[in-house]
Amino acid sequence: MSDSQSHITFAAFDIEMCAEALARHGWYSCCDFLESETVTALRNEIIDLSQHGTLKKAAIGSGADIHAEVRGDFIQWIDEVTSSRHVQSYLRRIGDLSSELNRMLYCGIRRFEAHYALYPQGTVYQRHFDNFKGGNDRLFSCILYLNDDWTGSDGGALRLYHDGIHTDVLPHGGVFAIFRSDTMEHEVLPARRSRMSITGWMRRDM
Repeated sequence: MSDSQSHITFAAFDIEMCAEALARHGWYSCCDFLESETVTALRNEIIDLSQHGTLKKAAIGSGADIHAEVRGDFIQWIDEVTSSRHVQSYLRRIGDLSSELNRMLYCGIRRFEAHYALYPQGTVYQRHFDNFKGGNDRLFSCILYLNDDWTGSDGGALRLYHDGIHTDVLPHGGVFAIFRSDTMEHEVLPARRSRMSITGWMRRDM
C-alpha cells in the first residue's frame, strides 16, 4: 500500500492481498477483519433476535417467493440508522473496505446492504449466484460469520465454485468471506447446529 496518509489503514487485515485475490480469483477469506469483542456482541444480537421471534423466513428472488427446500435461512435486514454500535462498527469497516476496493480495482461501489442470517440445523441454500437474473447491481458478496466454537464436524460450509473446482469456507466465528456476486456460484451446506452470520452486498446502485 502507498504511504499516502489519505489511504485507509487496516490493522491486521491485508487489503492488498484481498484486492489481489478478488481480481485474480474472485474471492477471499480471512479471520482478522473485525475484533473478536465485536464479533461476540454481534453473535449475542442475532441470538436475541432469534429468541424474540424477530427473524423472518427468507425469500428467493425479486418476487419474494419462499422455497424452504432451496433456501432455509431466517433473516432480518439491517437498518444503518437504528442499528447498534456494534453493527455500526462493522458497517464502518465495510465502508472503509469499499473505499479501498474502489481505489484499487475501480469497482464503482456506491452502497452496502446487509441482513442477519440464521440457518437452523440441517437447512441449506442450494447452488446459486447472488445477482438476480438480468441484474448486475451487486458487485461483491460479504459474509461475517458469528458462530461460537465451530468445528469441522459441524458442517455448514460456504462452498465456492471457481476455476473448475470448489473451495469450502467453514463458518468459524470471526471469519470474513468476500466474493464476486456476478461470477461466483456458491451454496450453503447443511450444518449440525444453527449457523449465524451477517450477509451483505457491496452494490453499484443507489
